[in-house]
Amino acid sequence: ARGRERWEDVASAIDGDPIVVPADIGERADVELAVEEFVRQAGGLDLVVANAGIAHYAPFYELPVERAEEMVRINLLGTLYTVKAALPHLLGRASGHVVVVASGASLRTFPWAATYGATKSAQSAFAGALRHELSGTGVSVSTVFPGEIATELHAHERDRMPDWYRSGEAIPPERVASAIVGVVEEDR
Repeated sequence: ARGRERWEDVASAIDGDPIVVPADIGERADVELAVEEFVRQAGGLDLVVANAGIAHYAPFYELPVERAEEMVRINLLGTLYTVKAALPHLLGRASGHVVVVASGASLRTFPWAATYGATKSAQSAFAGALRHELSGTGVSVSTVFPGEIATELHAHERDRMPDWYRSGEAIPPERVASAIVGVVEEDR
């Protein structure tokens, strides 16, 4: 979640005793500490879903370089930090699953999303190579390529999104979550 209030809302809606550990996904030390704290509280780790992402849409020549760097930090480095911190726990048990949520933008580029698409393509390439590297270890890797999901990803820029964006239909997040659960349960 992008803020404390949002993850507290999610935690309160979950049965049982959810573990909530805040971290800035773009800060390696934060991610490492969060994973270690989760493992400590939960007694282990079975599943890692690298899903954090941001988007700043604009023609690349107009996009401030700081916005491009932020997407690389969150979308790509956040994925690398998350998986790197989690892998020792999964490999130590010789079981588990890593899910990287890339994007349809990694498969089909579109205007105003050069940097976003590049970060998602990099996630896809990373997950594909990792899948091969982890073959035979007991740890599975899956990559998910959703289209537009009905989230707050573009809330900060909705009024300036291009026409092609406003005419699309967004996928409910529950549909994507259900697909991810299926991928993990079927180990595909």
